[in-house]
Amino acid sequence: MAAARISAEELEERFSGELALMGYELVDVAVLRGGGRLTLRFSIDKEGGVTIEDCAAADRAVSHLLETEDRLERYVVEVSSPGIFRPLRKPAHFARHAGEMVKVTWEVDDGEKTLQVRGRLEDVDGDGFSIVPEEGETVRLSFEAVKKAHLDPDLAIGRGQKSGANKGREGKRPPKGS
Repeated sequence: MAAARISAEELEERFSGELALMGYELVDVAVLRGGGRLTLRFSIDKEGGVTIEDCAAADRAVSHLLETEDRLERYVVEVSSPGIFRPLRKPAHFARHAGEMVKVTWEVDDGEKTLQVRGRLEDVDGDGFSIVPEEGETVRLSFEAVKKAHLDPDLAIGRGQKSGANKGREGKRPPKGS
């Protein structure tokens, strides 16, 4: 298959089993084209989280297998963890993260309109899940309706917290002669 025709789905099918043998879950694959080359981006995870060493080992394995195939001309392999905003693509991903904050996008009216909601992921079953937003009514969605979903944790960064560097110094003047 020509390099221009390789797909993320094909790469996922090809490498998910190989990475599973190494103890990794293949969370996401992206094929990015630009600058005269392909970037093949793999996102992996495992119980307890992924280390830099895990990413390097998976990168070596994927790169080695790709080198034995004569299908791609110029490419770069990138392997990383899914991060704190981990994508949710499979029903098992939703089930594993029940109770956590998520952001979900879906289409209605045969794709005429896109809706998005952020809330707590609840009631995950074989058909779909519910999202309980902080304000508003609970939304029930089927897995098939989801266009995009990812974890969206509450982060305290920059939310009214003061830097430790200034702690205890507010309202105090420096000593004279300083």
